[in-house]
Amino acid sequence: MGLFNQIPGYEGYYEIDRTGNVRSIKRVIKTENCIRTINSKSIRPRCNNSGYLEIRLSKNGKTKTKFIHRLLAMTYIKNTDNKPEVNHINGVKMDNRLDNLEWVTKSENMQHAYKTGLIRPKGIKVIDIATGKEFSSIKMASIFNNLNYQTLQRQLSGETKKVRHSLRYNVAA
Repeated sequence: MGLFNQIPGYEGYYEIDRTGNVRSIKRVIKTENCIRTINSKSIRPRCNNSGYLEIRLSKNGKTKTKFIHRLLAMTYIKNTDNKPEVNHINGVKMDNRLDNLEWVTKSENMQHAYKTGLIRPKGIKVIDIATGKEFSSIKMASIFNNLNYQTLQRQLSGETKKVRHSLRYNVAA
C-alpha cells in the first residue's frame, strides 16, 4: 500500500491511495452515552453489475455508494474545466490506473464509448446480401423478413450460429 490522501468530502473519515485502495481513518466518536474509538481498516470494493468497482462510505449516519474511479479522480486528478464525468481511456472499467482516467463531459464520454465499441449505435443498418435490399435497422429487417427481432439481433451479433437467411450488418453504410 502506498501513500494515502483523504477523500474530498470524507476528510477525517476515509482515505485512498493512488492504486484505489481505500481505508477508514482512525477516529474518536462522542455520543450522548460514551466515547468510542473507530480503528483504521481497509475497505474491500465490489464489482457492480455494470463492471465498475464500487465502495460504500458512511458519514454522519448516511451511507453512499461511490465508484473507485471517481474517488481516484476527485482525489488525484485536477478538474480545471469542472467536467462532471470520469472516463476510462482504454475502455476497461476495472483499470483504475491514474494514467487511464480523465475528466470528461457527458458528450465526450458517450463519443468515446461509441468510438471504442463499448456502445453500439442504435438503428444500425442491415443488408440482405442475396438481394441487396437495405434496412434502416434490425427491427425493420425483422418485420420485412417475418423474423423474431431478438433472434435476428443474436444472429447478426454472432451469438447464435444457426442462421437461415442472408441478412448481415451493413458495415459499408
